[in-house]
Amino acid sequence: EWSEPAWVKQRGIDPSLLFEDGKVYFVSTGDCEGNRGIYLCEVNPFTGEMLTESVWISEGCGGRFPEAPHLYKIKDIYYLLLAEGGTEYGHMVTLQRSSSIYGPYESCPYNPILSHKDEESMDIVCTGHADIVEDPNGNWWLTALGVRTLSYDNGSIMLHNLGRETFLAPMNWREDGWPVVGNNGRFALAMEGDLPGRTEEVATGFTEYFNGKRWNLEFAHIRNPYMENYSLDSHHRSLHLKGTDIQLSTENGHPTFLGARQTAFEQSVKVTMIANGTEADMAAGLTAFYNNEHHYEIMVCRKSGKKCIAVRKQIYDFGAITKYQEIEEGKAINLKIEADKEYYRLSYQIGEQPYHLLDQGNHSSSVYRDHKKNDIYRYFLWNVCREHGGGVSVI
Repeated sequence: EWSEPAWVKQRGIDPSLLFEDGKVYFVSTGDCEGNRGIYLCEVNPFTGEMLTESVWISEGCGGRFPEAPHLYKIKDIYYLLLAEGGTEYGHMVTLQRSSSIYGPYESCPYNPILSHKDEESMDIVCTGHADIVEDPNGNWWLTALGVRTLSYDNGSIMLHNLGRETFLAPMNWREDGWPVVGNNGRFALAMEGDLPGRTEEVATGFTEYFNGKRWNLEFAHIRNPYMENYSLDSHHRSLHLKGTDIQLSTENGHPTFLGARQTAFEQSVKVTMIANGTEADMAAGLTAFYNNEHHYEIMVCRKSGKKCIAVRKQIYDFGAITKYQEIEEGKAINLKIEADKEYYRLSYQIGEQPYHLLDQGNHSSSVYRDHKKNDIYRYFLWNVCREHGGGVSVI
């Protein structure tokens, strides 16, 4: 259970705390009278009251957008860990230190201590926004955000569809008191280190039967949902969705949508549904959704009064239905999307028949534009979408 928030008047983002000898220091990224950088004050952690004025302590180490500050006191030296370069492909981790918490801070001569910004082909990109910790055995570790890539053209184009994830690397100290992270300032998908122990394996997939008081917390919505459009029927183990005129391609608004984030390159999702709408513009189904300009969906709809399974693709500002398949009325329908490193494959099943592949969509056409924009978002793969009038039951 969360307490009531303690508001701190020091403006900025990415706040962090340092506890030292009964005092609590509050550090954040801010902009005071045009002087952007890292600010520090002492606070009462229970009330948020500032006990000292905000003091500007660093402008970073030369990269743009110095942010995500963390302060540590290690062997009587204060270390200031930063993210610089922006959250995209130029992201990096830099470090400064001082004998006084208020500075002046000197920059590490080996900066950035972690970055993949200068590599032409990497399995992980956008590395930054880090934190460090010492384990009970005296070993040091650095954790940071990064993005696993889908490489095309022998790695010259590094696309991605999983968004930012958390990575861990061992950290060792040089004799001069500066650290070495991972493989000389690089992450790898597999690294060696003396772990203090192993946690239990955590399942990344799940099955939802809609038989409880609420659905799985893994699910998310597009913006704030209108909950009157979602009705859980635990007795019949189903979720009833009510459609609206807000489409997935609408830039704003609140479509009836229930989704879970894609967490692996190779992943699949299935849903059993009954669409009972009779309207000509009725549509309900399963989507691989990146944003309002990039998504593929397989859906139940109507064409010339007949119930159909269709695939629709939205790429940039162009959207079209690419495949239709007429089906019988009144039967439960299984929809499936399978993902790998190249395609999203959209299939359907009626009754006990085998799944039928209706169409597929290529990753590169969906995420290339956002690669150029340097976005770091992820796909939603397990999605039930509902557009227009009528209703749909997910069982």
